[in-house]
Amino acid sequence: MSRPTTPLPQPPTQASTATFASPPRSSTHPVKPRHHIPHHPHRTHHHRHHDVSVPQSAIQPTTSVPFSDVISRTTAKAIDGSKPPSLEQQQQQQQQLQTELAKEQAAKDEVDREQAKWVEVEKKRAKRKAVDDTLLLTLTNLSSLSTSTTRRLDYTYYSLLSSISSLHTTLSALHTLSLSLSTYTSTFISETTLLTTDLSSQITHQTFEAQARRIGGLEERMRKGRERKEDLSGSVTTSAASRGSSVDAEATLRLFDEL
Repeated sequence: MSRPTTPLPQPPTQASTATFASPPRSSTHPVKPRHHIPHHPHRTHHHRHHDVSVPQSAIQPTTSVPFSDVISRTTAKAIDGSKPPSLEQQQQQQQQLQTELAKEQAAKDEVDREQAKWVEVEKKRAKRKAVDDTLLLTLTNLSSLSTSTTRRLDYTYYSLLSSISSLHTTLSALHTLSLSLSTYTSTFISETTLLTTDLSSQITHQTFEAQARRIGGLEERMRKGRERKEDLSGSVTTSAASRGSSVDAEATLRLFDEL
């Protein structure tokens, strides 16, 4: 009994290959006949002498590759060995390539812009940080200067207060001294006036003459008393030497004392 034969798959036509057209790729493999069915690289079947008209059932498969896989591989090989794409397809491919290049350039430009933006941001941050550091240093210097100036002003203020207090004390002392001088001057003037009046009332011309006469009389009495004393002393000495009497000498001495 003979088995039914299975027709071989027909190779894809030119119309079918146009639908699976892809960008042209350079290939060094020779163009195989369109009716040839490529074998799997791992197949070990070497019966290439069979004619394509031999029924498929007469050929014993050596692998378990499905028929659909064979069809897909045959279609891919046929597409690879097809003729170059048309001018319109080339233009479309060029436009697509230009579009992709433009997109890549735009992306690169965007990245460059982002990098430039970040560089500018970093520069601005560094500049802002430098300005902040300068302002902080200036603020610190101003704070130190204000503290020093405030301290000096406090010292000056307290010195002025001390000087003003000393001036008030000096003015009070001067005022007291002026009052004392005024009082002393008034007292001195009054006492001087009283003394002048007293002296003027006591020392007059008549009083001076009477005093002069009285002083002259006193001087005369003193002179006479001195002469009498000398006479008595000589008498006592002579009498004591002649008599040797102590009684007369004592009496004479008592008399001399009375004089």
